[in-house]
Amino acid sequence: MDIYFAAVFTDLVRHSTVWNRVSRDSVTTTIAEYRYLSQTLASQYGRRHENFTGDGHLYLFESADVAVHFSLKLIAYWKQRRRHLMSDPAHDLPIRVGCHFGECSRMRDDDAWIGRALNIAKRVESCADPDTLLVTQTVLDLIDLPVYLFQEVDVFELKGDYLPRRHL
Repeated sequence: MDIYFAAVFTDLVRHSTVWNRVSRDSVTTTIAEYRYLSQTLASQYGRRHENFTGDGHLYLFESADVAVHFSLKLIAYWKQRRRHLMSDPAHDLPIRVGCHFGECSRMRDDDAWIGRALNIAKRVESCADPDTLLVTQTVLDLIDLPVYLFQEVDVFELKGDYLPRRHL
């Protein structure tokens, strides 16, 4: 059964580079702190599903507005929190976030989800600059625009997307 959700992907930028330069304990502590912050915040926003991917998350929300609000809070909170975790700016782990609203399907007898919305959200996240949220036009069409400041970043070709180019 297909369901429409706002898919949010997060990623800690350059985590593998930092992993090679900092003690394993330091990096695992930082990633664990990020994971705790992200999951706690997502549960406060009523996430329907989550999947930790090693250095980031996939979250599904029923509302695009809620997904955007969560994403902006996560960026702000993580930016503040990581200043206390990594004292050397060369070892900073900013976050980037991408969001798309579309159809998803839950795998039968499993808690895994698949769907175009997930694929597009992941591609959108990979286009984001550190400490930014990129969204598709689909998300913009569903949110309360006067609440947010936004700007068009560019037009992107997203691998695996059915549209040749997307405005993000």
